[in-house]
Amino acid sequence: MTNRFVSRRRSLSLVARAVGAAAAATAFSALAQDPASGIGPAYGAPSPDRERIGAGPPRVALLVPPTSGVYGRAAQALIEGVRAAHSRDGAGFSIEVIETEESGESLRVLCETLAGREFGLAIGPLTRNAVTALAATGPLPLPVLALNQTDGVPPPPNMAMFGLGIENEAAQVASYAYRDASAVQTERRPRAAIVHDGTPVSQRSVTAFIERWYQSGGEYYEAVQTTSTSAAEIRDLLRGVDADVYFAALPRAAAAALRAIAGNRITVYGTSLLNSGALPEAGERSSRMPIIRSPELDGVRIAAMPWQVQPDHPAVMVYPRQAELNVELQKLYALGIDALRLGLVLLAGETRVDLDGVTGLLRLDLTRDARVDRLPLLAEYRDGVLGVAAPR
Repeated sequence: MTNRFVSRRRSLSLVARAVGAAAAATAFSALAQDPASGIGPAYGAPSPDRERIGAGPPRVALLVPPTSGVYGRAAQALIEGVRAAHSRDGAGFSIEVIETEESGESLRVLCETLAGREFGLAIGPLTRNAVTALAATGPLPLPVLALNQTDGVPPPPNMAMFGLGIENEAAQVASYAYRDASAVQTERRPRAAIVHDGTPVSQRSVTAFIERWYQSGGEYYEAVQTTSTSAAEIRDLLRGVDADVYFAALPRAAAAALRAIAGNRITVYGTSLLNSGALPEAGERSSRMPIIRSPELDGVRIAAMPWQVQPDHPAVMVYPRQAELNVELQKLYALGIDALRLGLVLLAGETRVDLDGVTGLLRLDLTRDARVDRLPLLAEYRDGVLGVAAPR
């Protein structure tokens, strides 16, 4: 058994590298979109038609996908989050909302125009393609807080990156899972089994989970790919696996099947993509709305935002809720809140930031890394509702 396990673990190391290469090649993003068109000739210049947030001279530009396009609802949720943060934390300046293309050349021209207009900061763009295209143009003429990460391009001077990348969540979940498993399994290294559906986003999360799990000291089986939601079929795929942890990069129905297989002995972990909307405040939005529950996921542990599972947290309570937004749009609303809070620190010329954010604990040290490190909470389904998980 031991020799076979080591052999499979070594073969997975090769698979993981191949998966990582494939994921990078696709440049897949949950926010990716076709290049926008129809931006008028006044692109980047003052316009009475542009939306303004707040009063006073414009000091911050918010770069969003076209609100009339495919990702218009995502853009609007982000705008509303920034507006919520500005109403509480901003004073003496306004924010200009600018719809942008994904062309690096156009984004570069926009940044130069904003610098010429004495803007102190640009927040955005939002999509991975746009951030990569802008980064590829070289050093930027004004500070930019990008709301995604680049694909294969190092961030240039004057760019910081903050987002909700699946890779960060999967890595943090691996750390949480290793901590939990190590507390129970003391006779050998904890072992993980990974099940995914083969999509680019699942492959990226698998790669990140494996890297962090292995760095932590864990062992793992070769990842299993399936699109089945049948517990019997998934059980057959995992025959002979003796794991302490399951990582599910799967749709919720398949993750529920994996949970049924795991029973009470093995814990299933996943990213926020397994957030069904069964949240603490779900039943409080309206007296006519029943509490949403997902009992089939009880015991599953996932990465989650304080915004969604800690509505009574001091950093969360001070901002208005947007009850009509679905789970994914709530994430973008929260991203907008924390983006402006981070932006205000950068606008003040600071290079180090520690923030108790609504998306998680946020840390940035521009002297070392351009990426904002986001530590989400570990949440667990109990009685069908997500709540903060207690360490095991």
